[in-house]
Amino acid sequence: MPGGAEQQRLGYVNTRGERWEYTLAQMMQHVVIHSAYHRGQVVTLLRQLGAAAPTTDYLVFVDMRAGSGA
Repeated sequence: MPGGAEQQRLGYVNTRGERWEYTLAQMMQHVVIHSAYHRGQVVTLLRQLGAAAPTTDYLVFVDMRAGSGA
């Protein structure tokens, strides 16, 4: 990423028609945190249903796709 790109401000309009603006770094941080939140929700729901929860670790996913791990 070019130097300083993480501080570039990006805007979007949400589903309510509201305009919001954040830095690229803030948006990237949100994606990471929010995806972890949803993975936790899925694991919780599966456990509540008595099912075995799959691993949600990203590096395990990478290894499995490459055929080199669990």
